[in-house]
Amino acid sequence: MMQNRLIYIESVVLASLVLLFGTVAYQRNFVWKTEETLWSDAVIKSTNKDRPHVNIGNSYFKKGLLDQAMVEYKMAVKINPVHPYAKTYYNLGVVYEKKGMFNDATDAYQQALTIKPGFLEALDNLGNTYLKMGHINKAIEKYKMAMSIKPDSPEPHWNLGMAYERKRIFDKAIFEFQKYLHLRPDDAQARAKIGNLLFQIHASRKE
Repeated sequence: MMQNRLIYIESVVLASLVLLFGTVAYQRNFVWKTEETLWSDAVIKSTNKDRPHVNIGNSYFKKGLLDQAMVEYKMAVKINPVHPYAKTYYNLGVVYEKKGMFNDATDAYQQALTIKPGFLEALDNLGNTYLKMGHINKAIEKYKMAMSIKPDSPEPHWNLGMAYERKRIFDKAIFEFQKYLHLRPDDAQARAKIGNLLFQIHASRKE
């Protein structure tokens, strides 16, 4: 009789533990269901930390939800204004640039560069934004700075070539596209660019 009672108690305890751990596992699985729910949970538990907002912003950005991403990045900067992440300002700049808010984008990229002066992507994107705004000389300056930091990075050469093409300085544009092609020899678009510019130079000499 006593033995049967002990077996019953053990069964009840075991069933309770299974139910408890099952509930905890379900709740954790729900939290991990999506990136947004994961980091939203982190925001609730750590209201004074900027990293969860950055991660939620990244998740929104990957899905093309730019307005939501912008809100989260701004919140991250607001929470940590003294020692913000350079990448947070960079991400904010990318969002602004994609939304056509070019003045805000340049401000954000410059903030990123203040925190991390050698931030290659921020320099390159700042140049791209200036180019979109028609500030070609400013764009050229930023591309050259980016190349001085990492000469073997192909993007600054491509972008500098585009800037020189806009200024109709075709020989310099070709030079930069050739440098880009040396770093990315399989890029058919770069070969086409060089061919088109050589044709324009030849045509202008005939006039």
